[in-house]
Amino acid sequence: MLKKAVLILVLSCVSSAEATSIYKCIGESGRTEFSQAPCSDSAEHLIIDVPKIGTTGSTNARKVLDDIEKSNRLREINRETKKLEKGISNYQKEMDSEIRRLRDKKMYAANNLAGATWEESISTEMSAIVASIKTKIDAAREKIKSLNDEKEKML
Repeated sequence: MLKKAVLILVLSCVSSAEATSIYKCIGESGRTEFSQAPCSDSAEHLIIDVPKIGTTGSTNARKVLDDIEKSNRLREINRETKKLEKGISNYQKEMDSEIRRLRDKKMYAANNLAGATWEESISTEMSAIVASIKTKIDAAREKIKSLNDEKEKML
């Protein structure tokens, strides 16, 4: 978003007789980068004719801004997907820990009616924990699926 604002500001300050050069490259991580100088030998040189302030924008400038927005959104999708995947892993660890704790607790139930009642309540608590964590994991997986669908449409 900041890059877009800076680019718009730069483009709006240049007179109509001037042109702005921008280089579009694919970085080491595979993401699209824009620069005023060539980033690599395979850099695509974009020449942007900048109109005077108050006139309609050039098509080329709009394309560059759209490319920047698309690149930023793809990066955001990748970050959010990784965060959700890490969250799923943490949910699983949390569930395993809680179940282990409750199993240990069950071992102390006496072999009588009170112990059986207590053991049953612990089993109910275990089921509730599993259901709760499963709901969180399913929601995260659904969000990842939605993000991947959005990403596929962009590519």
